[in-house]
Amino acid sequence: MSTMPVIDHYEIREGLGRGAMGSVYLALDLKMGREVAIKILQREFAQSAKHRERFDREAKAIAALKHPNIVGIYDYGGSPDEHLYLVMEYIAGAHVGKLCRENGVFPASVLGAVGLELASALSHAHKAGVIHRDLKPENVFIDNGRLVLVDFGIVKAIVSDNPLGAAAASPKTDVIGTPGFMAPEQLVQEPLDNRTDIFSLGSLLYFLATLKVPFDADSPYSLLRQFRETRPTPLAELRPDLSDTLCSLIHDCIEIERDFRPKNVEMVRRRLREALDEIGVRDARELLASYEKDAVAFAAEDNERVAHHLVERLKIATRDKDAIAIDSVRNRLGIIDPDNEEAQRITGVDEVLRQKPRGFPVGEKRKSGLIFVASILSVALVSAALVLAVSHGNSNEPSAEVEALPTSPQPICLLRVRSDEPIKVYLGGKDMGGTPNFAPAIVPCGPSVLVFLQPGGDRLTEMVELVPDSEKVVFVDWQRGQVHLREPGKKSNRRMR
Repeated sequence: MSTMPVIDHYEIREGLGRGAMGSVYLALDLKMGREVAIKILQREFAQSAKHRERFDREAKAIAALKHPNIVGIYDYGGSPDEHLYLVMEYIAGAHVGKLCRENGVFPASVLGAVGLELASALSHAHKAGVIHRDLKPENVFIDNGRLVLVDFGIVKAIVSDNPLGAAAASPKTDVIGTPGFMAPEQLVQEPLDNRTDIFSLGSLLYFLATLKVPFDADSPYSLLRQFRETRPTPLAELRPDLSDTLCSLIHDCIEIERDFRPKNVEMVRRRLREALDEIGVRDARELLASYEKDAVAFAAEDNERVAHHLVERLKIATRDKDAIAIDSVRNRLGIIDPDNEEAQRITGVDEVLRQKPRGFPVGEKRKSGLIFVASILSVALVSAALVLAVSHGNSNEPSAEVEALPTSPQPICLLRVRSDEPIKVYLGGKDMGGTPNFAPAIVPCGPSVLVFLQPGGDRLTEMVELVPDSEKVVFVDWQRGQVHLREPGKKSNRRMR
């Protein structure tokens, strides 16, 4: 006869996890003869009307959001005097935080596949009018290749027509979530929307790519300061093997201002699909199953497959004389497979890069707006030196600051950006700041990829040649699709898109 504790007809077997308000156990459903996960709310919280309401919302949310990437619910019951419980399907696989810590940072393919599957779950929830509010590694599991989002304990309705009831859509919100993954608006009790989950999704992908959260602090106050005063280290620096497509998407998702994030998860899904297509991933679930089965064997096979597809993309980019694509693909190949013989046999690559660079618009539909990129080197270098000296005013060795200025033989240029609309500026995947208060930046010369991002995720990419000790102005007219390049004293060179 079993001596295991029994709640109704559920025999408790072992603990699976513990949270602030309750615990999750592996249990046996004695009626159905199947293993289940049972979440039990602690008695002190079960006796609180506020926490009972939250527990009830979680049950309703899971029941309403039937989706392959969302945990399923079987039962809900109990009483405040004893216990409240929620019975869900048992997910035998590990959460992505455990997988990442055991196997190391996720490869680009796994990162993209996790993002794609998770975006599918979020899209389904958002269409139903609810947001998760607590995306973190411990709430995302992989089981036989199936990604499963769990723990809807702090789910919130964002529209009145939702499965949780109109009262759940109140604009009032508690400061609740997981620091490191929660959006800035969650800390200041602003009304939330679908972009709150998008920020958390970006933070989660950043963590899985680096084992670091983009904004790290030990208190809500410190986290707010981080949001105001710092920027995450560019992924292009931490993970140069990742594509520009994936890096820029993740950084777009973790923008402090919501208007600069993608408008909805469908936009995120499209860009993740693009990132996976670039490396030949067709079936995300099949790929995750392969990784879950043997991460070491997967890494070798994945590296070979990615290198093969990058070589094919390099051939196409060379044929199309696409200098931006050539530069991006060749850089990634240099990290993934630097001695790839097939890539070395491709002819015409250097000839394309020596030609005058061309720009290409990418992304969603363009909005009107003017972007100016100007380099006025003779005056600007002096100004930049003064700015650097002032910003390091606490130093007791002024001479060291002078020596730190870019006086080495490496050619440099000064980048200025102005626009009549707020935009973000990225150079080679690095966040350079935004307008209207864009600070002059000293940047390396040579072919450079500039990405301009407008609120809502619309973007424009342009490759320009930054010539040493010269002045160049790039004028982009978003509405007309025209790019003007000129050097001081010369007429504008207008290129139609």
